[in-house]
Amino acid sequence: MAGLLSPSVFHIQSAFAILLFLFPLLLQSHPAISPILRLNPLPLTLSVTDFGATGDGVHYDTAAIQSAIDACYTTIAVCRVTFPPGSYLTATVRLKSGVLLDVQVGATILGGTRIDDYPKEESRWYVVLAENASDVGITGGGVVDGQSSAFVERFDEKKNVMVSWNRTGACSGDECRPRLVGFIGCNNVRVWNVTLTQPAYWCLHIVRCENTSIHDVSIYGDFNTPNNDGIDIEDSNNTVITRCHIDTGDDAICPKTYTGPLYNLTAKECWIRTKSSAIKLGSASWFNFKGLVFDNITIVDSHRGLGFQIRDGGNVSDITFSNINISTRYYDPSWWGRAEPIYVTTCPRDSSSKEGSISKLLFINITANSENGVFLSGSKGGLLSNLRFININFTYRRWTKYDGGLIDYRPGCQGLVNHTIAGIIMEHIDGLVVENVNMRWFDNHLKRWNNPLDFRPSTDTCRRVSNSRLVLHSMLRKISVPVYHQNHVIYSIFNTLIARQLSLSSFPPDSLYLKSLCSNGRLREALLEMAVQGLDMKFEDYNTLLNECVNQRAIREGQRVHAHMIKTCYLPPVYLRTRLIVFYSKCDCLGDARRVLDEMTLRNVVSWTAMISAYSQRSYASEALSLFVQMLRSGTEPNEFTFATILTSCTGPLGCDFGGQIHCLIIKRNFESHIYVGSSLLDMYAKSGRIHEARGIFEGMPERDVVSCTAIISGYAQLGLDEEALELFRELQREGMIGNYVTYASVLTALSGLAALDLGRQVHNHVLRSQLPSYVVLQNSLIDMYSKCGSLTYSRRIFDSMTERTVISWNAMLVGYSKHGMGREVVELFKLMREENKVKPDSITLLAVLSACSHGGMENKGLEIFDDMAKKMYGEEPEMEHYGCVVDLLGRAGRVDEALEFIKAMPFEPTAAIWGSLLGACRVHSKVEVGEFVGRRLLEIEPENAGNYVILSNLYASAGKWEDVRGVRELMKKKIVIKEPGRSRIEVDQILHTFHASDRSHPRKEEVSAKVRELTVKFKEAGYVPDLSCVLYDVDEEQKEKMLLGHSEKLALAFGLIATAEGVPLRVIKNLRVCVDCHNFAKILSKICGREVSLRDKNRFHRFVGGTCSCGDYW
Repeated sequence: MAGLLSPSVFHIQSAFAILLFLFPLLLQSHPAISPILRLNPLPLTLSVTDFGATGDGVHYDTAAIQSAIDACYTTIAVCRVTFPPGSYLTATVRLKSGVLLDVQVGATILGGTRIDDYPKEESRWYVVLAENASDVGITGGGVVDGQSSAFVERFDEKKNVMVSWNRTGACSGDECRPRLVGFIGCNNVRVWNVTLTQPAYWCLHIVRCENTSIHDVSIYGDFNTPNNDGIDIEDSNNTVITRCHIDTGDDAICPKTYTGPLYNLTAKECWIRTKSSAIKLGSASWFNFKGLVFDNITIVDSHRGLGFQIRDGGNVSDITFSNINISTRYYDPSWWGRAEPIYVTTCPRDSSSKEGSISKLLFINITANSENGVFLSGSKGGLLSNLRFININFTYRRWTKYDGGLIDYRPGCQGLVNHTIAGIIMEHIDGLVVENVNMRWFDNHLKRWNNPLDFRPSTDTCRRVSNSRLVLHSMLRKISVPVYHQNHVIYSIFNTLIARQLSLSSFPPDSLYLKSLCSNGRLREALLEMAVQGLDMKFEDYNTLLNECVNQRAIREGQRVHAHMIKTCYLPPVYLRTRLIVFYSKCDCLGDARRVLDEMTLRNVVSWTAMISAYSQRSYASEALSLFVQMLRSGTEPNEFTFATILTSCTGPLGCDFGGQIHCLIIKRNFESHIYVGSSLLDMYAKSGRIHEARGIFEGMPERDVVSCTAIISGYAQLGLDEEALELFRELQREGMIGNYVTYASVLTALSGLAALDLGRQVHNHVLRSQLPSYVVLQNSLIDMYSKCGSLTYSRRIFDSMTERTVISWNAMLVGYSKHGMGREVVELFKLMREENKVKPDSITLLAVLSACSHGGMENKGLEIFDDMAKKMYGEEPEMEHYGCVVDLLGRAGRVDEALEFIKAMPFEPTAAIWGSLLGACRVHSKVEVGEFVGRRLLEIEPENAGNYVILSNLYASAGKWEDVRGVRELMKKKIVIKEPGRSRIEVDQILHTFHASDRSHPRKEEVSAKVRELTVKFKEAGYVPDLSCVLYDVDEEQKEKMLLGHSEKLALAFGLIATAEGVPLRVIKNLRVCVDCHNFAKILSKICGREVSLRDKNRFHRFVGGTCSCGDYW
């Protein structure tokens, strides 16, 4: 067994994940090659801990990590190197072809902070580096941390002073620091779902790469650290950046051309904040840029929005910016940028540099709030040509101490010129289209505003300015522009400008405009409006924004609203602070919500209740109860909503005791008659198992609603009182109650326990007639009901029709298949679940899969899945139940000795269920010696369970050890062990009929008994032999056989044959495990009588058709 579960064995994973990565890239790089022939082998997985990594964050794990990568590389297959949760300190590690670093959630790769941690060549200073490799990447949800604080020589609130590792002269000044992650000369690169944080220098560096995908990456750099760029793309083609969050001090997305061109870059759905340029082309621009698309990007509080600095002779063409929201502000002048939303220049780097050119730029659907204007400046030899601005909204306003107007023609030279602020400054442009552009500004804030459009004559302003500041506006040809009409044309002295629908306005802060944006779901634009209004924001504005943030569960946007309150020194009233609590709670940030409450000097009952509700809804019962006590001590009187909320946290024995005290307080405060409070009280008692108290409260309520009715029905169903739940539902229906989806879900739970298929179909039809929306909870209940009633076809039909599935949906279907012993269907469905990759499996999912492998005789697959689970490949650690499945799986396969050794090696003390499973295996495989040992342990743990004695007795009986059989029976008498009475149910014409062992209470008892005797005689002729070992009483064989005739499942089956038409399937549910004799009886009945029999016992379903059972005679 140890060999089977050894973590060092290579395990094959799902092929789907690797196809997602390789398939499109293969088609791009080799479109003429058949994708079938290009498929790589299925991926292997290795863990760095198997190679000696400690993950303690103290000792270096470099050797272990590199060994795992090298081992992956030698497999000649695509391979994952996984990092389980932990902190892995490392020097430079080198990725190789076909290797993916899978940094799992909770895992962090820590970059070394010593110069000797990195290669001698400064250009190779990276924490993670891949060179000339294919099919490489980083994924997994974890973190790569460069520990940038270790490289700060002096912290400064304006700009940190960094250390320099300049030892060869290959780099200059404080730029001699290690980068975080680099891919050089690589093909098919994937960086997905990972956090890159605190780089000492550049964060993610893509150099001369083909086919790169950067998706769902979060980048966090110190906001005061220079040169910690987010994503630098050099000389690379076919790069896609999507859904990235970049918050860093220097340039965020920075395409460059040093040694070759850069083509086909797409960036979409990104959020950016930086003290430099959010998007910057041209830190290096010796070669061409073409085919760049930037779409649906939000830029907040940046020093420059969109920047083009083509100063080394390269050419830029075919660039599109669409659906961009920009907010710029001025920072310290040591940072590049002057708060321009858009900045374009071709002024050469210096007198020796060649002038570049920019053409075919499209800006469409751009919204900008800034402290400076748009700057468009070509040069004598490098015109800007064919620029188009369509559907643009520019708002200008000062919200820092910046006076505005500084322009740096050659960024980096700091050759600044000064001017009054214009909406758009233009020079050396050939062809500019301005269509539907709106400019607005605040007269009372933007004091240096001069003109909406400034045109500069064709003079050489790209010369370096020294000694004195050139007053730019003295050299300007100013044109004051009023409102333009359709197709109005302005002719400048340097070619044509076309302005269509250009509107200009000056206005006071407008709350109605902000409210309109929020009501239409345009939250990002509303936040920009908030930035524009600054100190003029009022209570109703903040309230409108917070409500929309709550509606959209927009955590980052709501944090910006909160930050704006703090930054503008706005003191929110109690109501707004309470809305902040609600907002953070809805976004699952309970720590932030509690912090808001604790910082409140004045709190009312709504504030307390909001926080208590947040704790209760997330099952933090102790925190909710503690806060409730704190509220009472503060002197705040709870209201009906407080009581209704806190009662939901009073679950379990201790919680119910506390709930009883709250009940007394409710009576004292006269809230018991309130419908919300009454519903919560009965729900609390029902969930604590005190259903009689719950029913008493329900009957005493002066007014009932669907919530209280549903609560009591659900209470009965959850306690297994299914008949009572169904009867109460019928009673309430007669009273005119109209249920909701929760009501029907509770009723379906009860019907599942009763296996009442016809009644379940009736409720399903009622749901359809009610035209309720397709609630996932209700659909999950239908899947569960049909599967527990033995109708998997209907279960799967509902499952396949669902537009949205939760993990509970998948689990319901998987458990249904598993209980029916359909192992292969379970494995296929589990594979589909992982391929869809929309819902992560939980412990119940894996329990269902392991159980199905056990019941389906798929021991190798089951062991493989358990082994993967032990390596945390599914994000879930094995629990006691999963170990129990492995024991059952090995026992069914006849590997009883291995199962025993596995139990001894478990990290838990085995439960009675695990020992019982092994004892059952010993009985089936006649392992008497092991069975005796297991039986003794089992009777020590669970001496009151009669079933254990039965199995042990059967084991002895099968081995002919009758003395031991008598010994077991004597032990039962001595310990006064009473076997739970057997009970079987069968539904006929929507009426449930219940039979107990040797039942004489049924109205048709004589017919039923006679039918059992008749069938027994008939079956004996066909070879049926009653299994007398199922009778533990010390009586003669004739008496034993008579006792077998009275087993409840036989009575139910006999009644089914009498009361139903020929050929109708029989569905029976048994409260205990079906005995061997009744199992044999049902098999022969299905063959001789030609009836399909579905028998559900406490462990699983048995489906009998033509004399065989779906369990394979092992249960």
